[in-house]
Amino acid sequence: MSNPVFSASEIFDRIQQSVDGARSRPAAICFDFFDTLVHRSILPEETKKIAASQLAEQMGDGLGGEALYQVRHILEKRLCNSNQVNGYDAEFNLTELAVEMHARLQRLRVDNDFKDEQDFIKRFIEIELGVERSVQQVDDQIVEILKYSHAQGVTTAIISDFYLPGEAFSQLLDHHGLSEHVDHLFVSADYLRTKGHNGRLYKISADKIGCEPAQMIMIGDTPHADGTQARAQGLTAYCLKASSAPFVAKPAENEVFEKALLRNRAPFYAEMGLSLHWFIQRLFITVLADGRDNLFCCSKEGEFLQKLFIRYQDLKFGRQVIRSHYLYVSRKATFIGSLEALEQESFTRLFSHYRDQSLTEFLQSLNFSEELTADICKQLQLDSLTRHYDLKNHPDFKILLQASVFKNWYEKIRNEQRENLLAYLSHFKVDFAEAGLTLVDVGWKGSIQNNIFYALGENIEVHGYYLGLLSPTEIKRKNRKTGILFHDVPTHSDYIHVFNNNRSLYEMLLGASHGSADGYYFKEQFRQAKSDHHSYLVEVGDKPYIPKVALLDLPEERALYSKTIQPLQEVFFKLHEDLTKHSGSGTAESPSLDWLARKHARMVFKPRKAEVELFAKLYHLENFGLFEFTEFDDSRPVSTVQKLKNLWPLKKNPEAFLETGIWPPIILRRLGLGFLTAIDGKKRFNRFFGPD
Repeated sequence: MSNPVFSASEIFDRIQQSVDGARSRPAAICFDFFDTLVHRSILPEETKKIAASQLAEQMGDGLGGEALYQVRHILEKRLCNSNQVNGYDAEFNLTELAVEMHARLQRLRVDNDFKDEQDFIKRFIEIELGVERSVQQVDDQIVEILKYSHAQGVTTAIISDFYLPGEAFSQLLDHHGLSEHVDHLFVSADYLRTKGHNGRLYKISADKIGCEPAQMIMIGDTPHADGTQARAQGLTAYCLKASSAPFVAKPAENEVFEKALLRNRAPFYAEMGLSLHWFIQRLFITVLADGRDNLFCCSKEGEFLQKLFIRYQDLKFGRQVIRSHYLYVSRKATFIGSLEALEQESFTRLFSHYRDQSLTEFLQSLNFSEELTADICKQLQLDSLTRHYDLKNHPDFKILLQASVFKNWYEKIRNEQRENLLAYLSHFKVDFAEAGLTLVDVGWKGSIQNNIFYALGENIEVHGYYLGLLSPTEIKRKNRKTGILFHDVPTHSDYIHVFNNNRSLYEMLLGASHGSADGYYFKEQFRQAKSDHHSYLVEVGDKPYIPKVALLDLPEERALYSKTIQPLQEVFFKLHEDLTKHSGSGTAESPSLDWLARKHARMVFKPRKAEVELFAKLYHLENFGLFEFTEFDDSRPVSTVQKLKNLWPLKKNPEAFLETGIWPPIILRRLGLGFLTAIDGKKRFNRFFGPD
């Protein structure tokens, strides 16, 4: 049904006719509040930003209004979702929000004057009311209708979808001199029922007033909430004509970020610096909203992420609001300590990702040394090097599991590595039983987190925050995971197919100055276990009961980092500094996700030839499941005949070739069809953003 609209004078005429009519006299005349009885001089969301700034100023902790506003935004959404799940509408109460905010800030041990929860709630609401008073102005024409209705003996009511509880809301009525003309106040925050969602607040209002909805008139400015929903509940509804808006939403000043990118433009994959900055910014706000006070950045990708995280807080707040620690971990280093006794262990978490392995690859994934692996296979007369199809069902694997020499070494290494891993974690002096363990990593399934969770006996809450999540495994009540830039659970995040287009690029550009963690050892244990000398020990604590971390030391990785990765990271870091300074100075708002996705899309859908060639030359070491260097391009020449053979099936079914998780430009290069990169990339870009 369409919503007829009326001017204030037209509504006044109809109200007078209704009140004067002996038969049609209404039992109650109800008014919307915002944009009906009062108007704000700024956008509604701006009031929250001002309130957050004032709260930050009064707290004096240096956290900043922007951070508090962002935390508030996240908590509001969570409260709305939680209330909706519990059968209410997607609404929240400001008192409820204040309780959540106080809990987060107290957990972070923010130094402020509001230690007491009730004091914080009181100040929180006072600030909100103060801001609202300062930006509101009454609409004299609508107030005249209110006063007339009340003077004629008709029950008057305000029905508003708003988060201020009625007790606080009534202070706004006092401020505007409206209280004496209003008999009832119904605010969605008090009932968690709204006008706009399904009109349930109208039914509550009618019941409280003691009349039928058909005896009520609703006056408001919103066609859906004050018009359609009111009529659906049986009320007579009069919608005000929209007045010319006195303000326009300020768009994100992307020009500032464009200029920052030009000033700090990396020679390759420049837009990655934007994506990393956005991730760090959202990571901080998300963990702040979650009340996390210690983050553990997982090596190796976490080395540069931690550097960005620390610098962000230094520039933004002048201190580390959330402490971060660097955690030497890898799938190999943490796997064996997470396993059960051999009788209960099925190695499912290994075989689900690496079905085909050799016995050597299996044993080295369990942190058996090369020398010990060779010796065990020799004793059992087993082929150690052949990669078997579906190893777990191969006869040689069953022989290995039954052998006492394997059983004894398995239990020794498992117990030793688990004890050492737990001792290593203990040196950070964080009460994980109380605070849980919060991890930060690049992604994608969270295998290292799973290993740590099981090594801790499934008793400690572990929460991982990832740049991206794809089909994360082992999600449990105490083993939770959050994708910041993109995720595919519970639903696909916005632009996931843009940010997920080349996951390997994140891993390569987040390379570290050191090799992978290879286990946790005391000196004598290391001397006995690591006779192959591919790793070295790193001191991590000053106590004799804290083990050291063994790190792989491979010249190929060192050369790749120093010659290619580190120079790019240095430019990304400068861009991050530049963007952080701008976002903290008030000269620019954060760029939208749409703008960021378009920038990222240039890099993955429209790469320059030099960027494709550089990526093709990159390589990384697989040190779990499979143990080999992986190159992204095998550089084998493709004959003209083979190119033609590759072209037809590609044209017939491009998804089968190009949707395999490998960057399409590299696939086309392997097929000898690199000339199609620009065509395919443009098609993909247009799929998400439309024609240029």
